[in-house]
Amino acid sequence: MYAVWMQHNAMLTFYRELAELLGQVKPPTVSKDEIDKSGLEIIKAESLEEYQKDGRVATNCVDRVCNLPFLCCSSLPCV
Repeated sequence: MYAVWMQHNAMLTFYRELAELLGQVKPPTVSKDEIDKSGLEIIKAESLEEYQKDGRVATNCVDRVCNLPFLCCSSLPCV
């Protein structure tokens, strides 16, 4: 039992040291230039209802924006 605990403890130490060496993990980000080159369309919150009616944006995406008070637009029903 002691040998198992020692092995487990050694692995935990190894992973802690590895995490320290690798540093904090950050999500990948892109620059404005990369967004411009991507061909993606930037949609403003006030246009979401129109995009939803046209079927260009899924309803669940609009619901997510409406649940964020800082992104909510007045024409959409916000919870």
